[in-house]
Amino acid sequence: MIATGVNGEAIHLQEYADTIVLLEDGDLAYIQRKLAKQLTLTRPLYGGGYLLNPNQFAGVVALPSGRRIECRPKVPVRNFFVMLAIAFDLEPSFLQETTTFQEIDQIFEFVISYFADLVDDQIRRGLYRTYVEREENLAAVRGRIAIAEDIRQNSILRQRTYCQFTEFTWDNPDN
Repeated sequence: MIATGVNGEAIHLQEYADTIVLLEDGDLAYIQRKLAKQLTLTRPLYGGGYLLNPNQFAGVVALPSGRRIECRPKVPVRNFFVMLAIAFDLEPSFLQETTTFQEIDQIFEFVISYFADLVDDQIRRGLYRTYVEREENLAAVRGRIAIAEDIRQNSILRQRTYCQFTEFTWDNPDN
């Protein structure tokens, strides 16, 4: 397969498929330096360009030149949405809808919209709050003083105190 993405166009790759791509020097260096674990980059036997293979990875990467690499999964988009519907226990009518997505941005828009609806629903129901243990070097005592750490951190300047305290917060792993 040959990708025609040049001069700002997106480079479309398929999961586990080799694609011949023309790359600028800056993009080539970026791929070799930052994406070596995700993309396999080789030279083809004949012709110019580079062979890119995203292996098992799917997603979008912006290159320094402004071009994007779009790695699409080998699973058809319809199967992706069926898996989402089953995982999130969506209503059966969702499975019967048909639509076509020409660009990966449209898929992201759908998923982000659905995720935003889930977040709004959770906020309406209320977020889970819990006590979280914290340790900080504070200007005023809060909770209990961690003597050993306070001596280590504040042995010269005594205007601060190292404290351990609990805080009732929404910022927890469950949210």
